[in-house]
Amino acid sequence: YGTYECTRKVMGQYEEDTQNTNKLMDVMKTNTEMIASTIKGINDSIHAINDTVQESAIGIADIAQRNSEINELINESCTKVNETKLVSDELTNSLKDFKL
Repeated sequence: YGTYECTRKVMGQYEEDTQNTNKLMDVMKTNTEMIASTIKGINDSIHAINDTVQESAIGIADIAQRNSEINELINESCTKVNETKLVSDELTNSLKDFKL
């Protein structure tokens, strides 16, 4: 009879330990899922930041290209203005030879 009671007590303790282990495993599963979700969120954020940086780099390159084109147009305009000034100066000098 003593062995039976001892076995029942051990079985009861075993069942309690099993239930506690199951509870701990459930908590670990929940925590692991939360960590996985957090890591996925961080990963998504990193990808979004990377996309934004790439878009910004493209925008900056486009601005630099347009700035270069503007500088070229300004240089061409300055050249034309200087040429026009020379022609104007020549015309002015030629007009001095004519008297009204």
